[in-house]
Amino acid sequence: MSWAIWITGIRGSGKTTCARAAGEELRARGYPVRILELDQIRKTLTPEPRYTDNERDVVYRALGWMARLLTEASIPVIVDATYEQAGQPGTPVPGLGVPCEPGLSAELIIDSDRESVAEAAHRIADLAVRLAVGREAPVLDTTGWAIWITGRPGTGKTTVTSRVVEALATRGVPVRALDLDEVRRQLVPSGRVSETDREILHRALACATKLLTEAGTAVIIDAAAPRRSWRQAAREMIPCFAEIYLVCPMEVCVDRERAARWGLGGKAPALPPPIGRDAAPDIILDYEESLRPELIVHTDVDDPSTAAQKILFLVQRLKKRGESAAPLPVILKGRPA
Repeated sequence: MSWAIWITGIRGSGKTTCARAAGEELRARGYPVRILELDQIRKTLTPEPRYTDNERDVVYRALGWMARLLTEASIPVIVDATYEQAGQPGTPVPGLGVPCEPGLSAELIIDSDRESVAEAAHRIADLAVRLAVGREAPVLDTTGWAIWITGRPGTGKTTVTSRVVEALATRGVPVRALDLDEVRRQLVPSGRVSETDREILHRALACATKLLTEAGTAVIIDAAAPRRSWRQAAREMIPCFAEIYLVCPMEVCVDRERAARWGLGGKAPALPPPIGRDAAPDIILDYEESLRPELIVHTDVDDPSTAAQKILFLVQRLKKRGESAAPLPVILKGRPA
C-alpha cells in the first residue's frame, strides 16, 4: 500500500500548477508519483458530457476509486480535482458556481496568494516523503498487460476469470482482477444505474486498467460490456491488450443465469425469485459481438479449466510482446470440432 495526496481548494487557487510542480520535485527525489487530474479523467469518462450533478458525482467517485487502485499497487498518487478552463468566460464547466466545502482536517494548508509555486510544491513534496516513511518505493521498469473477458451473461466469465487468476498465482504472476460489479458499487452506491452511468462505468474500467498497466500491473477485466465501443476504447488506451470472447448458446446461458441468480444450484439467490416459474433472467439481448477478439472460447464445450489454459497461453504471448501495440491475430476462431 502506498500513499495519496488530494490537492483541493476553490477554483483558481493554483491546484494544478502546484500538483504538477510537486510531482516534478518528487520524481527528482526518486518517487514515481502519478498525478490524476480530474479534467483529463473527465474527458475520458464523459467524451460527450451532460454536466449534471449525478454525472459529476460519478466522475469524482471514479477519481477516488482509481487513486485507491494505484495505491494498492504501491504507486503514490497526487489527485488534482480541478478543471483547467474554470477561469475562462463562457466555459460550461460543471460546478463552477458550486461552493467548495473546506477540508475539516487537512494535513497541509497552503496560501497560494502568499506562497510561490516552488514553495508550495516543496511543502507538498515534504508531506509526501513523510507519508512514504516505511514504504518501499516501486520500481517501474515493466509495462503491464490487460485482457478483457467479455460475453453475454451466463457464458462463465467470472468462473473463468477466477480460474485464470488462480493459475497465474501458482506461477508467481500477480494480477489484478476488475469486474463491473466492483466498479458499480464504488461509483454508483445507490444501485440505480442509468444508461449514461453504464457508459461511464465501462470507461472507468478501461481508464483504471490503463493506469494500472502503465504502473506495471497485469489486469484481467471481467465484464460483459455489451457495447463494442466500450471494449474498443480499452483497446485504444492500452498498448498490451487482448479481448477474450466467451461464446455459449442462449438457452445454456439462461439456465446458468437462472441457477446463479435464483439459487437453483443450492446457493443463496443473487436476486429475488421472479413472478412465474418459467420467467427467464435478464439476458442482454442487444449484445454487440466481438469482431476481432484475440481469443474465442466456447464455454459449452470447454470446461473452466480448459478455457483457463487457453487464456494462459494467450497471456504468455502478451507478456512477450511487452509494450508492442500491434494487434494479436485470432488464435481460435469458429466452433471447435
